[in-house]
Amino acid sequence: PAEADSPSSTEPGAPGIAWADKDRKQRTEFMGLYVFPEMKKIFQGHSAEAHAEFKCQTCHGDDFEDPKVDFAMPNDIYPLPKENTVAAAKEYDAATTQFMVEQVMPQMAALLGKEPGPEFNCLSCHPTEE
Repeated sequence: PAEADSPSSTEPGAPGIAWADKDRKQRTEFMGLYVFPEMKKIFQGHSAEAHAEFKCQTCHGDDFEDPKVDFAMPNDIYPLPKENTVAAAKEYDAATTQFMVEQVMPQMAALLGKEPGPEFNCLSCHPTEE
């Protein structure tokens, strides 16, 4: 059967459909069912105190539901430089950068069906410095 007819395409969040091919409803469901719980677990495992109130806004910003923003990434989280991104982030906060590079980025890339590196990297979520 065609991918559109497969059970995973009709399940909430359509886990069998690539992120780029999901419609808005499927993306919203996928984020709520798969991405949010996994990222909450990872962030709270890193620092339960700092991320006790982990929520959609943690990554998507306080204005994520504004129609002009519409959940788009990057949003208003900490901006990073385009050049030497990881080195600059390590200089700012080595422990958080290590956590992001070793845990968050690979897991988020995997959830979205992407490869860490040019396809999915720090600037996939973080805005760039002006």
